[in-house]
Amino acid sequence: SDVTSTELSMLDGGTSASLTSTTVVDADRLILNDDGTMKQIAVTDLNTYLGSATKLDDLSDAMIESNSMYIGNDPASTTSTAEYNVAVGTTALDAITNGDNNVAVGYNALTDNTTGSLNIAIGMNAMQRTTTGSQNIAIGDQALRNTGETSNAGSYNVGVGTIVLGDNVTGARNTGVGHSSLRSTTASYNTALGYSAGEKITTGTYNVLLGYLADPSANNASNQIVIGANATGQGDNYAVIGNADVTRLYAAQDAGATLYAAGLNLGNTAVTSTATELNIVDGGTSATTTTVVDADRLILNDDGTMKQIAVTDLNTYLGSATSIDGLSDAKSEGDNFTGSLLIGHET
Repeated sequence: SDVTSTELSMLDGGTSASLTSTTVVDADRLILNDDGTMKQIAVTDLNTYLGSATKLDDLSDAMIESNSMYIGNDPASTTSTAEYNVAVGTTALDAITNGDNNVAVGYNALTDNTTGSLNIAIGMNAMQRTTTGSQNIAIGDQALRNTGETSNAGSYNVGVGTIVLGDNVTGARNTGVGHSSLRSTTASYNTALGYSAGEKITTGTYNVLLGYLADPSANNASNQIVIGANATGQGDNYAVIGNADVTRLYAAQDAGATLYAAGLNLGNTAVTSTATELNIVDGGTSATTTTVVDADRLILNDDGTMKQIAVTDLNTYLGSATSIDGLSDAKSEGDNFTGSLLIGHET
């Protein structure tokens, strides 16, 4: 092809790389093939084409503002006085207005949050629909995804694991650790540790569930403690330790602990003895020779009530004869039968 003198002049210069650095200024030119025609263009034209970002805030999908950093989106159109936030993700914390001190990492993490503060959401859709909830921690895909969706609700929750507390909207002060734990709860003050632990709870409160699939007796359970894999609660204000396969329960490693209880149930039969009655049988377990005296006591079932009775009472009931003359129907000797013995009657 024909080369013009103007085009040749563009190449008239040094033939080796400069050994010293060159400061590029706006007046400098570069050679560009413009649709088959070689041209010199200003470096400013290339700068416009390539972009002139020298810091995060120059990018279209990042922003540094009010001690906050947003990477993946620029929420400049919504931020008002929000401070000290960190967001990483294309839609993470992208609706923030006044909420402060939030950390959102992952697609849709805290995406609906506007005024909620002091939240930590890590994972895709973590705390996705929170608008005003505060002081929550969600780690895992969809963890606490609905918490705080309504105004002034859903705060002080901790969820670690996929879909943990996923359906919670207004509940507060719940702690769930493990895939799907407390997934369905909408209430407060529950604690669950283990895969799907407490998943049954919806409106129940003050429950503690520990173990794989550990659940209370009902979805509205209250104050139940359930410990063990597949263990199930037996009722409100009850504690269950172990599942149906557990055959022994040790209160201490050497089985030497003291147990305190208000009642006792053996073989599904309630033992109704009082503490005083139970103390009666607290003693030696081996037979021994003992001299019985009037102050000694015996255990007696008095028409269904266990009692202690004096041995003198039993003596009165049984009779206390120590000789033939002490019997009501026998007599030895008498005024008219010296040296005689009567059995069957007295004369």
